[in-house]
Amino acid sequence: MDLEKIVPEYHSNNFLVTWLFHKRLATSISLSETVLKMDGAKILDVGCGEGLLMKMIEGKYAGVQTFGMDNDKDVLALKGKVKGEVSVGDINRLEYADNTFDAAYCLDVLEHIEDLSKPGSELARVLKPGGLLIISGPTESPIYKLLRWVIKGTFSSIEGPAASPHLLNIYQIEKFFKGAKFALVSKKSLPLIRPLNLFNLLAFKNEK
Repeated sequence: MDLEKIVPEYHSNNFLVTWLFHKRLATSISLSETVLKMDGAKILDVGCGEGLLMKMIEGKYAGVQTFGMDNDKDVLALKGKVKGEVSVGDINRLEYADNTFDAAYCLDVLEHIEDLSKPGSELARVLKPGGLLIISGPTESPIYKLLRWVIKGTFSSIEGPAASPHLLNIYQIEKFFKGAKFALVSKKSLPLIRPLNLFNLLAFKNEK
């Protein structure tokens, strides 16, 4: 099983791409430190890929219980390489009990889903009341599209040699969750603020 193929951007030959993808992991951790410092906190990484976020959290916060889920069956190769539980799953039908997690991470996942109503309700369901949801996604700004053309030879988020289509941008994702019983508590831009931001990271509080 080839874990590296799940998120090839972590291993890109382009320094900016690898830096951005690793930086968003560190930033997502910084946005959720209040939860990660809680002894016994349970966190879920939806779309965990090769498990880098889980490994970073496990290495720094010994008291946290980690759970990783991905729709790629190769993720099962992570078992034994991370301390937490790993499973193959579907964001539209999360196989966890209600009110299980203190925080959930959904990094560069939701832009690939046109209708967020089911993923949104599932994430709210498995999070505890007041739990944190950390999301990252692309801005699809003119600079983002220009860099896509430089790296992948296309301006389009739908057609061409992109790994998978981007059906939404982070602003559309933010608007959805603001209207879905989540409260935005923090926001970070990478690498810089507008108009030079390529990704935004959002921290929401579950207000169910």
